Amino acid sequence: MSFSISQAISESFGIFKSRLGAMVAVQLVAIIATYALMGAFFLSALSGMGGLAALQGNPEAFAQIFAGMGFGFFLVYLVVLAISLVAQAAICALCGDPRRPTIGEALTTGVRSLPALGGAFLLVIVGAIGIGILFALLMAGAAMGAQQPWLIFVLGLVAMVGAAYLMTKLSMVLPVVVLDEVRGPLMAIGRSWQLTRGNSLRLFGYFLLIGILMGVVYFALVAALGGVGNSGGGIAVAIVLGLLVLVYALLAGIYWLAAVVAAHRQLGGPSTGAIEDTFA
Repeated sequence: MSFSISQAISESFGIFKSRLGAMVAVQLVAIIATYALMGAFFLSALSGMGGLAALQGNPEAFAQIFAGMGFGFFLVYLVVLAISLVAQAAICALCGDPRRPTIGEALTTGVRSLPALGGAFLLVIVGAIGIGILFALLMAGAAMGAQQPWLIFVLGLVAMVGAAYLMTKLSMVLPVVVLDEVRGPLMAIGRSWQLTRGNSLRLFGYFLLIGILMGVVYFALVAALGGVGNSGGGIAVAIVLGLLVLVYALLAGIYWLAAVVAAHRQLGGPSTGAIEDTFA
């Protein structure tokens, strides 16, 4: 079927309004868990350096703390990533599950979806790194060989178009895992590729339009905050605008997931074909 941008935008706002409270609650739980984890990790590293007293008169203490984190910091990053994926999956369930799950049920769905989402994320990252290295080598070869600036520009443009294409083709992985319950990472990527077939350009335009509109509002709020500071406005006004920017960022992230679910509603259908027939 042909993807309708106007229909998807209309449905995305309906989805966004229908379960906003529950989705905000899930996002806040994820934010609190993330900062609690990072705070506990930092305090643990700080205690190993002798506590807060070690920072006094020792400007290099912070650098020593971060240098000593090592592998532990990497593990914390993985846990933070897992929290983020669980929260996104839970919000996706709240957006698209017709059974209208509770917050607890949505979080449970997010935890069940984590292995597939984590596996798909890893596959995409590995693939992106490989493609990035290839293009970097091609651009380096063009710069050293032909020494033609236009050729470097063309290769860079091709890389940007290719990245946009891949992001569009993979945009349905989250709802495929959560709502279609496709638990294999490769199968989820293949299913997303199938769903977007024939509608990639419209889907890219849809996400681009939403991204531009959200960006305009965000920068307008930031500009207003900066204007208050430059004009000597009251601290209270600056604090209110700062909180407004944070709230907007939170709501924008939730709306983006609602927009993805709205697109999935149009594109969704019975699974067809094998993985080897998918990437066409």
